[in-house]
Amino acid sequence: MRARRFAPAAGLIALALAGCGGGNTLSATDLRAAAGAICSTASRQTSQISLPGSPAGAAVFLTKGIAVITPERAQLRALVPPDSLANTYSSALSAFSHKLAALTATHHLIATGGDPVQAMTTLQQTLTPIEMRENEAWQTLGIPACVNH
Repeated sequence: MRARRFAPAAGLIALALAGCGGGNTLSATDLRAAAGAICSTASRQTSQISLPGSPAGAAVFLTKGIAVITPERAQLRALVPPDSLANTYSSALSAFSHKLAALTATHHLIATGGDPVQAMTTLQQTLTPIEMRENEAWQTLGIPACVNH
């Protein structure tokens, strides 16, 4: 659970750089540093989530992933990019939000009796183009820590 100790630090860094929610615009360098720290922390946390050993474990797997990326998205949304990066940053966050929505919908489907194998297969097909758009935006922004691996 070592990665979880870093989560508050990343959040504090992001809030400090963002002016504690005052709407202060970050420089490109500060945006990259803050977003990179947030995504690195989330990546360490998600890497500790074990893949399900059976279809029955899919809901738990999704629950744990959603529990990590929901606050990650909130922290990223709190950052204010410079005008020159605002459109691309907005595109990255939009794709991120679509990814989270797909994960949440799949979790709900499985939790209400849907076939976990079919749900996860559909999720993978749904996420592929979303993550491609998201990754392109993060790469354009120069924030490799936020690229899906």
